[in-house]
Order: sequence, then C-alpha cells, then structure tokens
Amino acid sequence: MIYDWDIDKIQKNKDEIFNFYIRATTINKVAANKLLNEIEVLNGIIADYYNINVDIEHDKSDYLDKSCLLLKDYYKELLEIPKDIMSDIDKAFLKFEMLDDKYDEIEIPRIKLRPKELVSLSHDFFNWLPTNDCLWKNSIRNFTDPENKLLKFRRYTNQDYRGVMNSVDFPSYTPYFLILRKYDISDLVTLNHELAHGVIGSIVKNRYDSIGEVEGWYFQYLTRVFLKEKNIIDEKIYNQLEYEDFGVNYDLYIGLMMFNICHSLKRAKKGINYKNISNIADKCMSNLFLSEDIVKDYLSISPNYITTYIYSYLLTQDLECLYEKDPEVSFYNFYRFLSLDLDINHENLRNNGFTFMDDDYKSLQKKIEKINRL
Repeated sequence: MIYDWDIDKIQKNKDEIFNFYIRATTINKVAANKLLNEIEVLNGIIADYYNINVDIEHDKSDYLDKSCLLLKDYYKELLEIPKDIMSDIDKAFLKFEMLDDKYDEIEIPRIKLRPKELVSLSHDFFNWLPTNDCLWKNSIRNFTDPENKLLKFRRYTNQDYRGVMNSVDFPSYTPYFLILRKYDISDLVTLNHELAHGVIGSIVKNRYDSIGEVEGWYFQYLTRVFLKEKNIIDEKIYNQLEYEDFGVNYDLYIGLMMFNICHSLKRAKKGINYKNISNIADKCMSNLFLSEDIVKDYLSISPNYITTYIYSYLLTQDLECLYEKDPEVSFYNFYRFLSLDLDINHENLRNNGFTFMDDDYKSLQKKIEKINRL
C-alpha cells in the first residue's frame, strides 16, 4: 500500500520518548507531563494503526451521582466553558426553531478513486485555494508524500469519526493523518479537513480550544465549492454534503443540551437519570426522541469537544458569507485570525470580521433558510 504509516518508526519514537520521560520524572515534572502526553498521542496512533478500540471503562466513583449518567470530569469541563461562548451557542441555536427538517437523504454515488488519485485531487484543491501563500501547497506536498509515511487510508466501519490528525510534537512537529473511506466524494472532504488541521497545527501552537475546528469546517465548505466549480459534483450532492455538516452540529447541540439539563438537575439537587433528563428535554424540543441509550451516548462525549465543533461552525458561517462576496478576503481573514494569539471574546471577534453575535446570528439563519428550501 503506497499510503501507510511506518509503524516500526512510530514504535521506536515512542520508546525514545519514554526513555526521556523516565529521566524527566526526577528532574522536571512539567517536562515529564508533556512527554507523557506525547506518549499518549503515540499510543492512540498505534491503536489506530491496528484498528484497536480503546474505550475507557469507568467505575461508579467516576460519576457525579448514583444514577451513573454524568462523569465528574465532564461536569467540571461543562462548568469551565466560558459563559460568553455558552451564551453565544444558546442564542444561536434558538434559530433552530426555524428549521423545517424534511430533507430526504441523497445517496452519494460511489467513486473508484485510489488513494493516489484522491491525493492528486486534493493537490488540485490546495492549488485552487484563493491565496498566494506557498505554505499551504508546500505543506500538503510534504504531508502527502508517500516517502514520509504520514498518511493512512482505511475503510470506514461505523466509527464516530471519519478522519483524525494526531500531532507528535517531540522532537519536532509531525502530523499523522488517518482517513476512513466511504468510497464516495466525501472522502476528499475528510482528507482536506485533516490536512488543513496539519497546516494550521504547524504554525499555530496555542489556539483556544473553542475554535480548534474552524479550519476543518471552513475547508469542508471550500471543498464543496471546489467540487461544484469543477463540475465534479452537481447541486444535489453539494447540498447533501452541506446538509450533513449542518446535521452533525445540530446533533452536537442536542448533546450540549443534555449536559445543560444535567447541570440544571444538579443545581436543583435532583438525580441525573434518564427520566428526569427526558422530562426536561421534552419541554425544550417536543419532537425529540430520546431513549436511555441515546442519552448515555450523548453524555459520553466531552463537552469541550462538543463546544469546539459548534463554536467553530458558527465562526465558519461568517466566513462562508464573506467568501460569497470576496473569496480572497474570506481566506485572508480565516488564516490571519487563526495565526494570531488572541483571547476569544466578542471584541477580538469583531476586530477580525466575525459579527454573528451582533447581527442576530444571520449567517446561521441564512444556512437554515437554505436547508429549509431544499
């Protein structure tokens, strides 16, 4: 297989870092913790290589109360999410009251593209981007060069994700990309999403967690535009790809709602159990079907993870609206914003062209109105 990781090299790198870690434990605890994080990343890469499920088992002491539905660590995460960000998400997703969710799913045609052909198409996409900055093109060539063993393809088999980029920072930044293929054009969307993480990860080291998926969502949008502009997909497939992205965020919002319900139950000193959660959820969204297993699935996802995806998606809606007016300015704002070391607050967002919080979330409303017309 031309695109695969060098697992022996990865294992050797892990062993070397482990030796540094052992020495650091008696000299520098901070450095030791950083090395331990690197080892955990490499363990994840090795598990991905062998397709090993690494779900963590929890005992009852890990949960908030005897009903065993909410992990203590996740409750702490929820409380640590900045209030402004949570408020933005809550106000934005009130717009879902406008949603008329009747879109029939379109089956995306399968394609017979080999990994090499898929990578070639990705190179065409990165050459098409509205920027003269060679960093993007050079990085993609490096990341996808088969000799560098940074890219791996595998068949998608009902995982919770389509792709992942794991970055090993010691001794130097090395991104490992895993792409799970469905053998349709969405594979290119996944590939470009992860490669965008690789480029941004190589230049931005201290991004705020809540915007860590901006490049992913923005590049999924740009990939749709590229495919449609090059007549590789038609309007129906474009809409389906767009709808799937929207659906992911809608589903994540429901997950965040589950956590907020748990928080309200905790404050009211009530049990965090399925009955109490479903009673409140029914009042929030009357058309929502929840089984106990579904609630457990939602509460098994990190609140930080959910918030990152949703807030990044909100930012991307502003970038999409700007792209329709001026592609180059949209890309410049995107790249410049992620390159700056800024606190994520409304003032900094406004200064960088993000105004969804001031204009009643019109960019999200525009997306919902479009979906309602499908």
